[in-house]
Amino acid sequence: MTIDWSKSPKDATHARKTTVGQYFYKLVNDQWHYWGGQGWEVAIMAYDLVDRPKTASVDWSKAPEGATHYCEGSVDNTHWRDLSGENARYWFNDRWNDHGLSSAHCLASNVRYIARPAWNGEGLPPVGKSVCEYLGANQYDEWSVVNIFAHLDNIVFVEYGNGWRAERDISRFRPIRTAEQIAEDEREAGIREIATLMAVGGGFKEPCADDLRDAAAVWDAGYRKRVAP
Repeated sequence: MTIDWSKSPKDATHARKTTVGQYFYKLVNDQWHYWGGQGWEVAIMAYDLVDRPKTASVDWSKAPEGATHYCEGSVDNTHWRDLSGENARYWFNDRWNDHGLSSAHCLASNVRYIARPAWNGEGLPPVGKSVCEYLGANQYDEWSVVNIFAHLDNIVFVEYGNGWRAERDISRFRPIRTAEQIAEDEREAGIREIATLMAVGGGFKEPCADDLRDAAAVWDAGYRKRVAP
């Protein structure tokens, strides 16, 4: 008997179907729980369980511009969703349509939505809000998180602050930096600053390898520049 997984809680991992109906299960701390309709309850027994099929492999190259999620349980080929705004939209007949539900409601439901992976720097940055960083939005030498609202051939339309720009130079885009990358950038800049002070104090213009090594030890020991009040 076939399981209708579209009716399951999104965190259900197993199911069982009988002549009476279908039941969904998951394992919590080595104890089986079943879905009682309003929440998970401890199962007295669990047998003849069927594993949940693996998550669908989504070909995001086929997604329309603006798609942020893929809906596994949709029908009539309306898998693509835009849940970036307050109101949800679905792609049908080559255009975006109002879903009639809020994005928050969709994400909180039992329907399984697969979020679009973060842009990895290959190709054009996807259309969406806060999808990448752009060099020169506010200062020519600073990176800023921006929105991309359209493509035209190889031209990327960038929205930032109170303005927008049509950008042809793809090298000015990069993936959003992770917290670890930001911390490493800060560390490298701090080490460079300390090493430069050491070099200048010793009568040199540029720090040498020894200066950088000693500066790294100073930084890693927790010493930081004190900002004047």
